[in-house]
Amino acid sequence: MAQTRILGIIPARGGSKGIPRKNIRLLGGKPLLAWTIEAALEAGCLDRLILTTEDEEIAAVGRKYGCEVPFLRPAELAQDSTPGIEPVLHALRWLAEREGYRPDYVLLLQPTSPLRRAEQIRECAARMLAKQFGSSEPGFSESVTAKSVSAELAAVKSVSADTVSAKSGPLIPPRPPVPPCDALVSVTEPDQPPEWMFRPGEDGFLRPLLPAEGAARRQELPATWVLNGALYLVRTEVLLRERTFMPARVEGFAMDRMSSLDLDSPWDWQMAECCLARKISPETLPRIR
Repeated sequence: MAQTRILGIIPARGGSKGIPRKNIRLLGGKPLLAWTIEAALEAGCLDRLILTTEDEEIAAVGRKYGCEVPFLRPAELAQDSTPGIEPVLHALRWLAEREGYRPDYVLLLQPTSPLRRAEQIRECAARMLAKQFGSSEPGFSESVTAKSVSAELAAVKSVSADTVSAKSGPLIPPRPPVPPCDALVSVTEPDQPPEWMFRPGEDGFLRPLLPAEGAARRQELPATWVLNGALYLVRTEVLLRERTFMPARVEGFAMDRMSSLDLDSPWDWQMAECCLARKISPETLPRIR
């Protein structure tokens, strides 16, 4: 069985506005970008890991921490108005045209999720590979221990072609099954369920965002999720065809709130600094429902 190739892509432009030069700003003693590179390399499930940037200084930091930087992206693909998918498509085109390289899957790793852990990357990849080989487990995949991840990866690697019985003739490899999903994206629980949210009406008074169903306690409400931006894993052919990391057949990979921290403002940055300085981990935090 040919090895499945997962390409990790880290987009990091130089013109961030909320936190200037945030991709190489020091967080916990090292550049923000380094946290994502180190976690991705430690995960050990990627065929390649590349950085796409238009900035020479960011490129140098990427190389220092072990990430490939095979090109500098055009400046027009590093603007505030540039859709996030465009640098990824550019990277895929460049690799295909210059190196003849095309991965089976693309994993987008945004550097603004520095608390994302290596085992979560590994688990996400393992879940998708398991689905490729016929797993029927639907819905959301909870992060589990590194031991169970290793076992699942070993199970996937041990899959071999089915055989035909001696009465039926020689061994014939079957056609690969169609994966139950085309993409796996990371999600987390929202701060508040949408049933508790309001919007201003035309008269200025608050109106429920959703019709009231009578359930007031969080435990009685249906599960809801929000994208956390940490992991976007998609089949390459689907990404090229649909030009999105959110195709119709996308499932969620649930992550804890701490690992889901997305650095978009100075307040987010201070939260990350606090977690790292105090060595806070999800295991040390009580779960409140």
